[in-house]
This record gives sequence, C-alpha cells and structure tokens, in this order.
Amino acid sequence: MPKVRGLPAGWVVEDCTTLTEMTILKCLSRTKEHSIQLFAEVMECLETQAEAQESPLKFLYEWKDIREEEKECYWYHPDHLGSSSWITFSDGKAVEHLHYMPWGEDFVRQRSTDWHAMYTFSAKEKDAETGYSYFGSRYYSSDLSIWLSVDPMSDKYPSLSPYAYCNNNPILIKDPNGEDGVITIKNNKITISANVYLYGKGATRAVANQMQADVNKKWGGSYSAKSANGTTFEVSVKVKIKLYQDKEKSSPVLIPQSWNPFNRDNFIEVTDDDSRSYVKKGDEGPWRSHGRNGKSLAQDDPAPHEVGHLLGLGDRYTDENGVDPGWEGNIMGDSGDVDQRNIDGILKDAMNKYNEWIKDPANANKEFRYEINTSNPSN
Repeated sequence: MPKVRGLPAGWVVEDCTTLTEMTILKCLSRTKEHSIQLFAEVMECLETQAEAQESPLKFLYEWKDIREEEKECYWYHPDHLGSSSWITFSDGKAVEHLHYMPWGEDFVRQRSTDWHAMYTFSAKEKDAETGYSYFGSRYYSSDLSIWLSVDPMSDKYPSLSPYAYCNNNPILIKDPNGEDGVITIKNNKITISANVYLYGKGATRAVANQMQADVNKKWGGSYSAKSANGTTFEVSVKVKIKLYQDKEKSSPVLIPQSWNPFNRDNFIEVTDDDSRSYVKKGDEGPWRSHGRNGKSLAQDDPAPHEVGHLLGLGDRYTDENGVDPGWEGNIMGDSGDVDQRNIDGILKDAMNKYNEWIKDPANANKEFRYEINTSNPSN
C-alpha cells in the first residue's frame, strides 16, 4: 500500500485510513505543487483500499468526481464590451476565435472543434435559428443594427430613436439592465448599498453634502432581519451621494456608465429650483435642489425619500388621498422616518433567494450578493 508523503513536520501516516478530513484539508492548503502531488497520492491510496470508502475521507471521492466533470469546461475570454473573443478548453487550448463588426455581426469565427459558443456579442445568447441576440427583455439584430422592439428607456433620451442600440455607439457603450442597488450577506451582517451620482444645474457640492447628511440621518439606524433557518442578521444601509465626475453643475450629453449592464450606480439630474422630485426606471431623476414653500434643502430634502425608490420601495401615499393608513410618519409616506417595514420591503426578494442559496452546504461562509431590480418598485 503506498504511503502519503510530504506531510508537515511531525505528521506520519502509514495507513490511509488514519488520515482525517482535516489532515487532508490542511495539507492541500499548502503550495499548489504540493497539493497536486498529495492529492494524487491520496487518490491512489483510496483506489487500492476499498475500506477507505467508509472512512472520513469519503468526501474525496466526491471531490474526484467533480474534478473529472470540470475537465470538460469551456472558458470565455471577453473584450472590453464583454463580447466573447477567445474560447478555450479546460486544458488551455483555444477552441474558438471570434471578432465582430461594430454592430455585432460576425467578422471572424474560427473553430477547432464542432462545439461553438452560445454567448457571443456583448456576452448575450444568440439564437441559432434567427441570429438575434437576447438581452433579457428584448432582442437585438446585429444584421440590422437595431432593437426589434422599443427601448424601455427611450424616454431618458427623447432625441434618440427608441430602436437605436447604445446611442449608435456600439464600440464604447453597452446596454443597461436597470439594477441599481446591491445587497450583501455575510457573517450575520446584511449591507444594503447604493451609489448616487448627481449632475445638472442644481448639482453643487453643497447640495451633494446636504443630501448625503440627510440620507445618513434617515437611513443610518440599526435594523435586523431573520432568515428562514432562524439566523438573525444586523442590517445597515450605506448610500453614497457624489457629484458626477466630481464636477459641479455638469451637463453631460450622455452618461456612458448608465448604459453599462454591469454598472449598478444611479445617475440623478438635480434641478436648480423646487420642482417636484421623483425616480423613474429605478435609477434616474430629476431631484430638486431646494426646499419647497420657502424652506431650505435641510428642512425639506427629497433625497431620503427618493433613495427609498432607488432601493425598490414604492410610495405610501397618493396625491388624491394623502398618506396611506398606518404609514404616517414613514419615509415613504410623508417623508418621516425609516422603520423596520422599509427594510423588510427592500430585503424581501433578496431573503427569498438567500433562503434557497444557503441550503447548499457549499455556500457556507461565502458572501451572498443580490442585485436590486427596481424596474417595478412595489414594496
């Protein structure tokens, strides 16, 4: 029977069955070369001793199966837009090479096998029959260089065609998906975070600082949440408000980041008057820079209420009937305070996902990440 060699000083193993799971894990945490050698020797040991299947090393059999499955993996190597450029096999050899015309048509497509990539231009799945790329809510035709349906964000840029792809600049810009905040869960702590960038005639440093202070005051309390398995979490809300490109009163013709599908920031236009503030499409304004009815911004700041919309909360009032019963004094009712109901509303979908995710033992001690989708706030 082979021996397992190369163990740390003071560790002597003559019989495979005396190895414990912790022993192997400690050894495998050493150098890569050592880990590969040790793993191979343990595998050989297990294969020559049937009784080891009932030992604490049984998990290594499962690990071996996983390693065998992972041998047949394809790796996508994207360009600056996320488009697949090279596809390699698990052994590192290239199996497909792609280049695109500016609007996504295939320019070069070379393959060394019969397998071909499903996710190509802008990392979106291309339908083999139609040649259309699926972006989640609609289809894009790279041959026609247009969307096949109206852009749901077309009201953001009324001067552009609602069928135009990425402001007719597909080399630099990618299409957005409208997710605007992030929820992370780890070590009994939940963090709700979002970034807000201000631009427009009313976007001064003083306004940004005042909005940040008021958001911190309203949303900076202590909250909690509980998972389905009974775990209790401390919840904190961290919203950062900054000037777009760190410039006062900037007036960008186009904000490229807002079209980036991997960008989770919010871009809010700030007016220089006391006009009504609101959030549409989950991540855009406008917001006012003054208080109403002669009040200062510090006395009547729209930011804390509007941040609730950015995080997925709906209004708890109507213009016709006023504040909904039971929501008096709440941030989403009459711009009062944040309470546990607001936190529960923001976390509702994320906790449902987390409760399923945490059932997998492989996710223990890992960080859970959930991206808030505020395209239809209703909480």
